[in-house]
Order: sequence, then C-alpha cells, then structure tokens
Amino acid sequence: MSLLTPIVSRAMGWYTGEPRQARRRQRALRARPDGAHVVQYFHQVDDPYSHLAAQALAELHERYAIQIELHLVHRPADWAAPERALLADWARRDAALLAERAGLMFAPRVTAPDPEACRAAIAVIRAAGPGIAALLSAIRAGEALWAGDLPPAAVAAAGEIEAALQAGTLLQRGVCDLTIFGDDQAVRARAAELKEKRESERLAF
Repeated sequence: MSLLTPIVSRAMGWYTGEPRQARRRQRALRARPDGAHVVQYFHQVDDPYSHLAAQALAELHERYAIQIELHLVHRPADWAAPERALLADWARRDAALLAERAGLMFAPRVTAPDPEACRAAIAVIRAAGPGIAALLSAIRAGEALWAGDLPPAAVAAAGEIEAALQAGTLLQRGVCDLTIFGDDQAVRARAAELKEKRESERLAF
C-alpha cells in the first residue's frame, strides 16, 4: 500500500464528510435573502420520468417550505441517448411500474407523444406563469399528454417555445458544470464562461 493512501483517504473523508457538507448548505442558505430553499427543476415534457418527478416535487412543496423554479428543456442529444426509440419504449414501461409502486399517476402510451402534442403541452406550461403554478400546470399537461389527449394549446409562437427550451437547456448545462466542479468563486466563474461559450456557439450555428 502506498504511503499516500491513508492521507488521500482522510482528505476525501473530510471533503465529502457530513460536517463539511452541512456547513456548505448553511452558507448557501444564509446567502439567500429570504432563507428559502429553491429547487431548480428541469422538465422535459416527453420524458415519462419528468412527469413522475413533477408529481413528487408537488408533494415536497406541500410538506416543506421550498420554492420551485421550473425550466423547460430539450431532450438529450443523440450521442447521450443511443437507441432513442428503444430507450423511450423502456422508459414508458419503467415509469408505469415506478408510478404504481410510488402511488403516482402515469398512463403509459404505446407510442411516444407526437411533436405537435408536446408543443401544445409546452405552451400550456409557459402560460401558467412561474413557480408552483408552472409545476402544477406541467402535471396537468403531462396527464393529458400521456393519456393521449391533446391539451388545449395556449397562444405561443414556435420561436417563443424554442427560445424557452434553449434557455432552460443552457441553464441546465451550467448547473451540471457547477455540480461537477464545485461551488467556490473561481469555479463558478469557469461555469459561467462555459455557459457563455455554449450560447455563443449556438448563436453562431
């Protein structure tokens, strides 16, 4: 065994230990002027797991004093979801089993929702406004979408829907960068740089 092994083990234990994590949570909480816990939730309308997650978050909102900020996002890129059709079929069947065990609602479809129905669901969610209203709207729209009933479409141009999806997806990537790299000031700046770079590349494309 290397002489460094005990040192590395102790260092990792300190870094990931509960006391340090608790201090980080307290610092983040004190940094918020209202002291409220905020859940940044990224919702993909044609993802069955998103429909289950929205219902679970609604229950958390009822039990605890949390704020929920819902962001609509695109589906993952093809490289991140190989065999997309098979994956989507498995996800529908798996979500149905999870919903039954967890006491959630999910009406499995034989096929994935069509793009027009997804756009209608997105429009309905956007029209509901921010916060818990958006989450509850996402649940209602999801129930209609997965049951095969086209939700009533709100007035929203295709460009507005795409802009909302792009904004949510870029924010999602930035949060992932921050989660991976940490929360100190230098890393936050690096995550912001990466987000800005992605936005520039998108506009150039």
